[in-house]
Amino acid sequence: LPVEWLAEGFLPFGALTLIVGRGGLGKTCFALYVAARLTRGQPIFPGLPAPEPGDVLVVSGEDSIERVILPRARLAGADLRRFHAVDL
Repeated sequence: LPVEWLAEGFLPFGALTLIVGRGGLGKTCFALYVAARLTRGQPIFPGLPAPEPGDVLVVSGEDSIERVILPRARLAGADLRRFHAVDL
């Protein structure tokens, strides 16, 4: 089957995507920005088509859901009815 892309060649649709790197680079902020855009049905990057609004699941093994993930998701403009998070 051909790959469907949220961002061509960068973010595959419906697939597990890992964002890795040293601490302090903004990985969590970027992931929550993408998640917020998806919950609202907004383009991930300028010039890309807008996806249908959808649910997202954030799995965190490092940051607190209540103290870090949810406040950042709110600031990013996530539709919290479509935003789900679990803590490992």
